[in-house]
Amino acid sequence: MENKNDALGGRGRDRPSGKIAFMFPAKLNLEGARSPALNFTVRDDGIITMSIGISFLELRPGMPYFVNLKMANPNNEEVEISSSMDAIPGDQIDPYRRSSFLTASYYFLPTMNGSHRFTCELLDVLGSSHAIDTMSVYFNVLGCGGAGAS
Repeated sequence: MENKNDALGGRGRDRPSGKIAFMFPAKLNLEGARSPALNFTVRDDGIITMSIGISFLELRPGMPYFVNLKMANPNNEEVEISSSMDAIPGDQIDPYRRSSFLTASYYFLPTMNGSHRFTCELLDVLGSSHAIDTMSVYFNVLGCGGAGAS
């Protein structure tokens, strides 16, 4: 007989589970589909609109998860984004694969060119609200003008 904890990777049911498998920055096209991208150019209004594809593993089906989203500029200073929290509904987790995918779309007003860091934290919302897992991805910002440009 299979141990119930074995299906959870050896973890007890009272402990949070989940891993961020991978992330990728993406651009939105006219049809709304996302395509992976590394370089993002500032629009005429000074804004960048983008999304991040985030894939998760070892999630507990039926359990809701939240993600905390953060961005930092090349000087490691926080950059405000339009959406800093998102959710993975429990009914969107594949019960057999224990996986899910989230597209986080947002915009921001960059103040400098260079490598920006996007960080996602998978949160334990039913327990301590601490991060279960954290991952970062980098992308380039181009086309910033003015004193803050590098």
